[in-house]
Amino acid sequence: MKEPPKDIQHNAFAPLSISSHYPPLSMGRLVAGAQEPLTLRQAIDAALGQSPAAAMARASTLDAKLAASLARTQLLPQLGFTEDISRGNDPVYAFGTRLRQRLFTQADFALNALNFPQPIGNFSTRFSGQWVAFDSFKTQKQIHRADLYKQSADFSAEAVDQQIVFRVVGAYQQALYAQREIAVAQHEQETAAALLNSVEDHVKAGLAVESDRMSPLVDAAGPKRSCLRRRETLSWRGRSCAKPRATRI
Repeated sequence: MKEPPKDIQHNAFAPLSISSHYPPLSMGRLVAGAQEPLTLRQAIDAALGQSPAAAMARASTLDAKLAASLARTQLLPQLGFTEDISRGNDPVYAFGTRLRQRLFTQADFALNALNFPQPIGNFSTRFSGQWVAFDSFKTQKQIHRADLYKQSADFSAEAVDQQIVFRVVGAYQQALYAQREIAVAQHEQETAAALLNSVEDHVKAGLAVESDRMSPLVDAAGPKRSCLRRRETLSWRGRSCAKPRATRI
């Protein structure tokens, strides 16, 4: 099994540490719109920025952070504010409202005023507050659970990032290998073409027969097919660097 590059830390709970000894990967012919060589750092940044899994992990981390902050608000005093507006001529309501507003007079004790009071309005403002002194450590347990959930979300997000980095580095390294293989195949193709030209010159000069051209022709076709095949492999690996796949944790 091929060992991963030693400059990449694959520990899911360790910070990313990537050196820049990888040469830039020429992606101008592989990715539409790419005009400059794609470095490893750029490939990783693009993968982390475009990956749906990384976006979901960041959203989960933010949600867990907000939940942890919300859980701590239960330790603070809770204040309430309400306003109420009412108006009516119900005898009980009118009697209580006048008494509460300190507007009650001797005339309000008349039977006709008690049975058929005039409509009266009331506007009230109320402030309320509460502060839990002891709840059998229920709040502390909720805060501890929220903190654990936040830590879990942070570790999961780091693990997602590490997996994306690992895949991008692998695809980038394979693309570099493919570039080197294409260079070797092109050299082999040039060598076979030079050998074929030499044989054709010998045939024209009468130093070789026509059948001697068959072997160089076959030898020249092999490197050409190999070069085309490796170019297709490089194109596919280049797209793998440019378009990250979804990662599940």
